[in-house]
Amino acid sequence: MKTLLLFIVLGISILSSGQQAIISAGGDANGNGGSVSYSIGQVAYSHDIDGISNEGVQQPFELFVVSTDHVFHDFQLNVFPNPSSTEVIIAMETFNPGFSITVLSADGKLLETMRLLSSRTTIDVSSWPAANYLIMLTNEDGKTASYQIIKH
Repeated sequence: MKTLLLFIVLGISILSSGQQAIISAGGDANGNGGSVSYSIGQVAYSHDIDGISNEGVQQPFELFVVSTDHVFHDFQLNVFPNPSSTEVIIAMETFNPGFSITVLSADGKLLETMRLLSSRTTIDVSSWPAANYLIMLTNEDGKTASYQIIKH
């Protein structure tokens, strides 16, 4: 009896098709036009039509912030483009010569330190390896704001 039950369970599992997923988040969205289920992660699928099996994985979709507007202690700052392969521009709405820039690599190594000399400062990133970097802006009072940039 146990052998028969084992063959039935194995037979059903071989004939069934489904998805396997390693996901970190997801949910359902409903509206007047319909509904959608979504997941964040990688979904593997298997689909059988007339004895032909199609298998694959859904590819991830990356979102990048291309510009960051930030009010930094009464100053409007814009850091763009992000990601970049050649240069990153830091633009201030109102110039304040007391600001300095510190650039750190992802592992915390100091790459560059400079003072802002105008309302628009360009940092050349063309010689840097492709990675994530941290730009820290410090005013004369020692208050800091940090921005993550991606170099492609």
